[in-house]
Amino acid sequence: MRIACVSDLHLSNSLDGHEALEWFDEFLALASEDGYIDHLLIAGDVLGTLTSPGNKQHLSCFRDQLRAHGFYDSRYCTIAPGNHDVRLAGFLVNMAPTRMLYQRLPKLHRTRVQSTGYYYPFVRILRDAAIIVLDTVSGMGNIALHSGELGYEQIASLKKILGWKKVRDRQIILLMHHPPIAPKHGVASGDLRDANLFWHVVDRHRVDAIVCGHYHKNWTDEMHGVPVHRVGGLLTGEDSCLVLEINGNGIEEDWWQVWT
Repeated sequence: MRIACVSDLHLSNSLDGHEALEWFDEFLALASEDGYIDHLLIAGDVLGTLTSPGNKQHLSCFRDQLRAHGFYDSRYCTIAPGNHDVRLAGFLVNMAPTRMLYQRLPKLHRTRVQSTGYYYPFVRILRDAAIIVLDTVSGMGNIALHSGELGYEQIASLKKILGWKKVRDRQIILLMHHPPIAPKHGVASGDLRDANLFWHVVDRHRVDAIVCGHYHKNWTDEMHGVPVHRVGGLLTGEDSCLVLEINGNGIEEDWWQVWT
């Protein structure tokens, strides 16, 4: 099973010039060619940027592209919310809760499994992997663009989910927008306000990989034996896309040279 990991698409940035949308369409075409990619993970910031907030038109274009290449299905695509995804129209004016935004992508959330009444975290159970999606943005407030927070309820739910047998029987991947680790330093990151509490839970369970975004750069590090992959470099000209291949030996990491 091959899982492609991307982040920070910011598709609303060039809607008129079609640059970002055309780039993403080409990426999806290559990913779906001959069934090369089995599942797509997007670690947030699908739509807007600080100066170009996303709107319903951008979301519709994104949904149509996924559908055209066979990824608009919960079996083939999983998304975590990013800080720019909560701004559907207008900076610091209209804040849409992440649950409302992703309710507009119903086919991507049809088979989610929740541990509480909260919308996040939710679990996507695949054949060989359990994807646990975390929301690092809903508790930030209107102006906290750079730092994220999980909150006590999500972390308590994560602890419960990591003990489920159907999760433990598979490779466990956490998907979130803000990195829980400082780049190249191997310490809990200031970008996730409650990173220490997060790691307190992760350290006591098996987690096989963490996929995050936010920085528009590709980078892989490790904390307490858990690989942490920051993806999103495709947006800034890096040609490589992280692919996690799950086989009998666990998870093997590969960087797919998309356009070469």
